[in-house]
Amino acid sequence: MEKKLTKKTLHKVMMRWYHGATTCGSYAMMCMLGYACAMFPALKELYPDVEERKQAIKTYVVYYNTELFLGASILGMNCALEEVKASGQDVDGDMINNIRTSLMGPIAGIGDSLLIGTYLPILLAIAVSLSSGGSIFGPLFYIVVWNLSLYGIVRFVFNKGYHMGKEGVGFIIGEKAEKLKNAISKVGLIVTGAVAATWAGVSTQLNIVDGAGNTVLNLQSTLDSIYPGLITFGLVYLNWWLMAKKKFTPIKCILLMFLLAFIGVCVGFFNPGLSYV
Repeated sequence: MEKKLTKKTLHKVMMRWYHGATTCGSYAMMCMLGYACAMFPALKELYPDVEERKQAIKTYVVYYNTELFLGASILGMNCALEEVKASGQDVDGDMINNIRTSLMGPIAGIGDSLLIGTYLPILLAIAVSLSSGGSIFGPLFYIVVWNLSLYGIVRFVFNKGYHMGKEGVGFIIGEKAEKLKNAISKVGLIVTGAVAATWAGVSTQLNIVDGAGNTVLNLQSTLDSIYPGLITFGLVYLNWWLMAKKKFTPIKCILLMFLLAFIGVCVGFFNPGLSYV
């Protein structure tokens, strides 16, 4: 039986995201809890059975981070895919997660550039100019225009995402479904790798010198000549292996990284660049 979300439920999902996208945000999971909280009204309607609902919510209890306002388009698309999944068609939680992962990076790049990097500074500049002489009109202008325009943007992209998700379902579950799943999965891995390469950087300051004080081996230069960023890659892979294979929580991995950093500094493998006077 085909299941379809009501307009009231879709509005609840959108408003939960609009008001609470960064609810309980953390470095370990970023927007995960806000996203799961926003999706809950949809899952509650689509899965009346409590056990089915528990399984459905697990799809969203994973790391997630994107630009908050244009990112509502991904949320709308997920609602459409959850309708198809709940109706018993060939869409599963892994596919939904792969689509989210592959889209969150590009959407974040566009949203951060257009809204945070361009639109917000323009509004602030206008507000500052209107505030000359201590006028209260400047901050009022910013508060009203920023919030109303963002509400309109979130509403528009959420509905667009929902309709695009419904239109794209036929292709997702068609003959090319398996190829599409593999492609989306690979794009998700590429995005994850790019994020790790961009934001994570670990290097060693370990040098081996001879009796005269001349450097015999610069370990970082040697490693870079073999594989640039090898230490970073190794630590990222270690974290993935611990969480995927050994069921470590992100908090345990963070504590392990702190321990490795502490030991590395003590033995001279890492140099934090600190000086004590």
